[in-house]
Amino acid sequence: MMQTLRNNMKIIMWIVALTFIGTIVFSWGMGGFKRRGDVTEQGIIGSINGERISYQQFSQMLDDEYRRVREQEKAEDLTEYRRNQIRDQVWQQVVREKLMAHEVERQGITASPEEVVFFMRNAPPDFVRNSEQFQTNGQFDHQKYLEALSDARYFQAWTPVESYFRSAIPVQKLQQSVIASVRVSDGEAENAYRMENAKVNVKYVFFDPARTVLDDPSVTDKAVASYYKSHQKDYEEPEQRKIQYVRFEMRPTVEDSAATRADARDILQQIREGADFAEMARDYSEDKSNAETGGDLGFIRKGTMVKPFEDAVFSARPGDLVGPVQTPFGLHLIKVAARKQEKGETTVQASHILLTFKTSQESQESVNQRAEFFVESLQASKGEAFKEIAEGEGHSPQETPLFRKGSFIPGIGLAPRVNHLAFAQDEGWLSPPIYMDNAIVVFRVLEIQKARVKPLEDLKTAIEGLLLSLIHT
Repeated sequence: MMQTLRNNMKIIMWIVALTFIGTIVFSWGMGGFKRRGDVTEQGIIGSINGERISYQQFSQMLDDEYRRVREQEKAEDLTEYRRNQIRDQVWQQVVREKLMAHEVERQGITASPEEVVFFMRNAPPDFVRNSEQFQTNGQFDHQKYLEALSDARYFQAWTPVESYFRSAIPVQKLQQSVIASVRVSDGEAENAYRMENAKVNVKYVFFDPARTVLDDPSVTDKAVASYYKSHQKDYEEPEQRKIQYVRFEMRPTVEDSAATRADARDILQQIREGADFAEMARDYSEDKSNAETGGDLGFIRKGTMVKPFEDAVFSARPGDLVGPVQTPFGLHLIKVAARKQEKGETTVQASHILLTFKTSQESQESVNQRAEFFVESLQASKGEAFKEIAEGEGHSPQETPLFRKGSFIPGIGLAPRVNHLAFAQDEGWLSPPIYMDNAIVVFRVLEIQKARVKPLEDLKTAIEGLLLSLIHT
């Protein structure tokens, strides 16, 4: 499915663009966006479906792309032609993203919690798959990834990936909808049939290594060293860095959680006293994928929901009101409508109201003050006593393994600003509080490993195995 989407991306974008191109109005020039008969609106560079794009917002994206291209092309500076080309590409990217986002919103396309969980477990994005900590022998190790995903210590680190899927899944659904409307001509169908069904005669000789006796092979140190010398490009490593950090979690306090539980009990009481469940779901449920339909989840099969929710649903009878049931998504109030048997499988029709545990403004401010006080203490010691000061204030300082520029940071997660600052500063540099989705991070650059070729002693075993496999081939 994903390959189909990639292959048809140009078609998808063209169809979507044609649908909305009449509503796009934008212009380039000093001062920003211009409308017929109006003076220039200061600081606005364009408008897409009525959404204004600020000069500051676009300029930041443009600077990031200039920096990326310079690094990729190893260029000190870019020609005016290349800059104009990049500017146009970035603007078209903004247009595409906004159009897709607007159409997703217009159609009310959302990602359910179950879909997010499924994709996080089974289809991690490339920036996760390419991270070294999830690879074994240069290949993505799915089991290693699932273990990290299930590790409670890193629960908050996955929030950016969850947010990524909450945005990406609705766009993917829109793309699938567009693809479904594409018609294939008879000629295209005939050509595809021929490609898949054409037959040829082939002569071949089969060699079975299991029936061939080989001398016991061995690989000399000289052969290993020779291979290493002639393949050094294969073992090049870019610059890597290590940081020491303290993470201040923006977690709901006991008081915050108690307030959410009180809200759930209050809603439950109102329903028991006669309030309509569907109306209450529309008013209070935070699962936006079904709140407007009264929280209706349709008929549920076993194995499709998180276990506490599933256990509650399948142990209830039609007409039962169940809850609050706590899952990783929050508190659920559940109404079971019906049960039925289909092909020997029991399914249950249910609706739910979801209330999430939120960090109150007071709790967020408290965490913010703790982070700022910690930075002030570090600055007084010039960052030298990072570990001692952290432990003295009751924090648990952590160290990352070496990581690459732009990669997923072990223990922290997808944190572009932390990554950027870690590579922009010298060893020993102390950061200000860095605000993430559900945490604040304070770190110092602990170690810099310059770009290098991996030493032979670290590769000897791997090269021996490779050469042995070539002997057997």
